[in-house]
Amino acid sequence: MNARPPIRWDDNGQPRRPGPKIMHAKHDEKREAIILNPDSFGVYIHWFADVRRNQPCTGQHCRCNSEPVNVSWRTYLGAWDVRGKKTCIVELPSQGWGDSGLLKVRQERGTLRGIGIELDRFPRVKTGRVTVRRLRVDDAIVAALPQPLDVKAELERIWYSRL
Repeated sequence: MNARPPIRWDDNGQPRRPGPKIMHAKHDEKREAIILNPDSFGVYIHWFADVRRNQPCTGQHCRCNSEPVNVSWRTYLGAWDVRGKKTCIVELPSQGWGDSGLLKVRQERGTLRGIGIELDRFPRVKTGRVTVRRLRVDDAIVAALPQPLDVKAELERIWYSRL
C-alpha cells in the first residue's frame, strides 16, 4: 500500500499547494518563455548559505539585520515555459532586467504580456552574466496564453513569506 506524502503546512495553516516553479537562467541551456503578466514584480533578496537558497528581505525583522549578507534585487515575471508547456515565474537579476530593454517595451506598449524571451548565461558558466533576448511570438499564440499569474502570491507560497 502506498503511503501518502506528508502535508507541509505554511505559516497560514494552509496546505502548500503545487504551483508554478521559478525559472532561472541555466549555464548549460537556453530557456524560452512568453510573458503572461502586464507588469513585473520586484523584490530584494538575500542568499543564506545555511539554507542554500535565496530568501526575500522582510524588512525590519529580516535576518539580514543581524547577519552580514548581500542584498540584491530580483525581477519576477509570470510566464509560459515554452519547452515545459506550463506556467512559471521567470527570475531576472537586476543586470538582466536592466539590459533586456523590457522596461522600455513596457513603457511603449503599456504591457509586457505576449513578449517572448530567451534566457542564457554568458559565458556559459553557473556564475555567468544573465542575458535576455526578445523573441517574436505569433499573435495566435499570444491569444491562446493562459491568464496572468499572481506573482506575489506565488512567491509567498514558494518562500513561506509575506511580501
